[in-house]
Amino acid sequence: MMKNDIIQVNIPVDVDLNFMSQEEIKQRTLELLQDIDIVFEPNEIKIEAYTKKYVLKLIELLNNDSAYLDFNGQEALEVDETALDEIYYVEVGFKEKNIPIDEQGYTLMDESDVEGLQVQLYFTQKGVQYFNVDSWVDIDKRETIDICSVQNGIDSIAGKYKNIVTNDKIKIFGVELEYNFLTSGMSGELYLTPVLRFDTMSTVMMSSSADEQNQEFTYYDSIRVNAENGRIVE
Repeated sequence: MMKNDIIQVNIPVDVDLNFMSQEEIKQRTLELLQDIDIVFEPNEIKIEAYTKKYVLKLIELLNNDSAYLDFNGQEALEVDETALDEIYYVEVGFKEKNIPIDEQGYTLMDESDVEGLQVQLYFTQKGVQYFNVDSWVDIDKRETIDICSVQNGIDSIAGKYKNIVTNDKIKIFGVELEYNFLTSGMSGELYLTPVLRFDTMSTVMMSSSADEQNQEFTYYDSIRVNAENGRIVE
């Protein structure tokens, strides 16, 4: 994946490339999804366009990043400029009955993983160069259940943290109903389970070893509550 959370390339990625427009890429992606027969509906389709200018700028920035070079080595950046292709990077999320399915997944306290569902593709003028599906899951049966309210979810979070002595401040700034692939019972079977995801912002005070002065740091995280039983997913 070319997207980078550390190296910032100040070149737009919301443009149309020469070989195909973003709208055409979207339609081509929907056609491919029909061919592989995923049982869920496509939700959001994110498209980023990487021009040759973008790629060359990224290589230039990485060449000046000692952390990257120490980990990957200089040879990873040796490319033939004349052979570079323009690239579309596409991410597709999914939904069930208009409720989004978690795309990224996350790790529980016992270090087991809750998988997300997402498709990633690379398109060049030569066609699809990369195709990946995270968590291929089918549905055997469906059932209707009652789910807890947002207030029930907040009460569960408050009940967990009320006895923790801390000066940290946690603020809930968003909540969304989504589906997660959670296991249930001793069999470990996967269930597409409704979950209330509370997006949180935590402010903590930490001292710097250099000057021993307290500094305020902000962390963003999510707390998930199983909307079927009202328990925190952890």
